[in-house]
Amino acid sequence: MKIFLAAAIGLAATFAAPANAQNYPNQIIKVIVPFPPGGVLDAITRSITERLREKLGQAAIIENRAGANGSLGLEACAKATPDGYTICAVTIEQMITAPSLEPEQWARYKTLAPLTQMLRAGGVVYASPDLGIKTLDGLVALAKKEPGKLNYASFGRGSSPQLFFEWLRAHKGADLFHVPMRSAGDIMNELVGGRIQASYVTVGFAKPQAEAGKIVPLAVTGDSREPLLPDVPSLGELGLNFPYKGGWFALMAPPGVDEKIMNRLAGAVRELVEEADYRSKFLEPQGYVGIGNTPAEFATLLKVEMARGDELAKLVPAPNN
Repeated sequence: MKIFLAAAIGLAATFAAPANAQNYPNQIIKVIVPFPPGGVLDAITRSITERLREKLGQAAIIENRAGANGSLGLEACAKATPDGYTICAVTIEQMITAPSLEPEQWARYKTLAPLTQMLRAGGVVYASPDLGIKTLDGLVALAKKEPGKLNYASFGRGSSPQLFFEWLRAHKGADLFHVPMRSAGDIMNELVGGRIQASYVTVGFAKPQAEAGKIVPLAVTGDSREPLLPDVPSLGELGLNFPYKGGWFALMAPPGVDEKIMNRLAGAVRELVEEADYRSKFLEPQGYVGIGNTPAEFATLLKVEMARGDELAKLVPAPNN
């Protein structure tokens, strides 16, 4: 009897999975953002979820679950029922540098499955106008002249600004002191106040600050120039092959979600980011580029990115160093 019952349950599950995928979605989709409201990842994810109803015929809501540098929210996502009704948003740093730099946090959510990248954001290296420099070479020369006297701010250990400036130290000998801070807004306030000399931020955030004369953009981090800052040279133009070409923001899912459901969600995101209205109202003004790749494409890219992240992580000093 027990053998028959187990077989019956297994058979029912076999037929139920395709049926659930075929009817998906028939309830609200929850998207966990592992940081408080108001941040960049939160704003990007909300811009996506607010429009998913048009693509899926079902609402998607945000649940902000902050803590432990985002790992608590991602852990909850990794342990959620794999039915496609709980997914989560991540930053590039949480996926490519956390395995090396934050192994305890990474262990909480390393089973997450790649769903799709929402968009890419170009980065820009900038300095305080008080330094009197206009180029990246100028910053390097100044940092070499006075080692350890200049500083740069980042969002914490392993964040994109720290990765860049530690890479610059290793490849160009630019010795700047690291000051970790909470957000791009906090960094900007400290820079305007004369306490921070340099940092790195998304192009969309940098543009109005540059136009107001609050910062001096030195270089954008990709191989080509950014449309929002056409007069700012790229690292590629300057002969610098920084492996981290810019940030991206993505969606992940608990392990075991049906492949058809994963593809349905990824396809909905791709349709959205390709819409002219969304591009003109949200992506282009911020310097973002929509992606919406398939789970398989994202998984392949993630392996490459994680290998790059491992190499960059080796340049990051141990805490308190």
